[in-house]
Amino acid sequence: MNAHSASTTASGPSRRAVATGLAWSVPAVAMVSAAPSFAVSLRKDPGINGWVLNSPTDLGRCRYDLDVNSAPSGWGDTPDGAPWGLYVYDVSEDGSYSNAKLVYWVRGTHTATQNPITWQAAAGHSSLWSGPVLGAPQVKADGFVYTPYTWTYTGIIDPANVASDGRLYLDTFHVKAANFSMSENGRCLPLDIWAYREILVDPDGPTGPQQPETLNFERRWGRSGPYPPSTQGRMAVTPDAEATAELQQGSS
Repeated sequence: MNAHSASTTASGPSRRAVATGLAWSVPAVAMVSAAPSFAVSLRKDPGINGWVLNSPTDLGRCRYDLDVNSAPSGWGDTPDGAPWGLYVYDVSEDGSYSNAKLVYWVRGTHTATQNPITWQAAAGHSSLWSGPVLGAPQVKADGFVYTPYTWTYTGIIDPANVASDGRLYLDTFHVKAANFSMSENGRCLPLDIWAYREILVDPDGPTGPQQPETLNFERRWGRSGPYPPSTQGRMAVTPDAEATAELQQGSS
C-alpha cells in the first residue's frame, strides 16, 4: 500500500497497539578519546543519534493515543545493538553542541480548533525538553500535509560528559498524546509521522576556524511505511498479533 492509498473510512479499524523504534545519527568529527568499537551494522546519519520507541494505539473511530519514549524499559536490544536514547557520536572535546530540537510532524491539519493534539510529559520526561510549540501545517516530501510540534533542548550539551560507551547522551524524552482524531474531510487519514532531529555542531568550538553547522535528519514512520520505501528500511517494528499483517517491517 502506498501513501496515497492508505486512508480508510472515518469509522477506522478495530483497536490495536503498535510499537515502532527509529534510529538517527551524527557525522564524525574529532574524537574525545578512543571509543568502544561499535557494531559493523551501526549506521550514522546527520543529526542526533539514538533509538526512540513510538507506540501508537488505535482507539477506533479514527482516534489514537501516541507514546514517544527514548528510555523504554523491558524492550531489549535495538535492531543494530545501539542503546535506547538520544545521543551524539564522535564528540570533539573542543567542540560546541547546542540548539538540539525534535520535531514531530503529524499527518493532517491539527490546530487549536481542528483535530487538536494535546501532548503531556510522561514518566521520566526531562524538563530540559521545552515544548511542544505548534507550527503551521506544511506539505512534506511525500506530498501530504503535516502539522509540526517542536521540542527544544534547553540543557547544556557538554562534551566532557561523554559516557564510557563513547556517546554524549541527552536527557530522556517521553511524551504522550491522548485520544486525538485523524479524521479529515470525511476520511480517516493514516497515522503517519515525520520525525525530525536537529543539532548545531561547531567541531572546534567558538574560537576555532571551522564554522558551526546545523546537522539534521528526518524519517517517516507509520501506517504508510517509510518514505521513500526503498531507502528507509531502518524501522524496528514490534506488532501485536492482530496488527501483524498490516505493518511494514524493515531492518537497520
